[in-house]
Amino acid sequence: MLNEPDDFKLITGPMKAGKSKELIKLVNEMKQRENKAVFTLTHSFKDEFVVDVTSRSEEVDDIKAANMLKYGSLHELMNYVLQADLLKKHGYTSIALIDEVQFATIELLEYYKKMHDEHGIEIIFFAISEDFKQEIFPSIQWLIDNGVKVETLKANCDLCKAKNKGTRNIRLSEDNDLFVEDKDIYKTVCEKCLEKHK
Repeated sequence: MLNEPDDFKLITGPMKAGKSKELIKLVNEMKQRENKAVFTLTHSFKDEFVVDVTSRSEEVDDIKAANMLKYGSLHELMNYVLQADLLKKHGYTSIALIDEVQFATIELLEYYKKMHDEHGIEIIFFAISEDFKQEIFPSIQWLIDNGVKVETLKANCDLCKAKNKGTRNIRLSEDNDLFVEDKDIYKTVCEKCLEKHK
């Protein structure tokens, strides 16, 4: 591989662990450095869970508009990859920040791996690692199986309020649908509260 393991990294954790804030922090830090070509992209589920790679701006809760992220499209990402080799000749480091990667297809993950291995692009993924049933997302398992370095963040437990102990996701609903948009029914919990919930 062209890069060190740290250049192919996943920042993960439960809901409310601060992954989006960490992404914004990295974007702002990189803006201050010279010779950094940074691309950000996000994934989302819509309708029948078809992956939708969107081109949009998004403001995260508690983050001022000045820190608004600019997300690119998949087409723009491909153009960015083509430019990476040229940028390298001029002393630039190409970095891709990929958000909500739990929604990515295996085909896209293979493309991201190729970006890293063949074009030397640093990639940092952001995602929750498991669903509310505590089942790991297939995309996350694929990344782990393919050598991604994992950094796990923690949150406060929504139920017992234990600080920095929240590691799991649950849903306070009997609805069998995989995806429900009501954010209030999703909770981040510690291991003890998870056992009580079961």
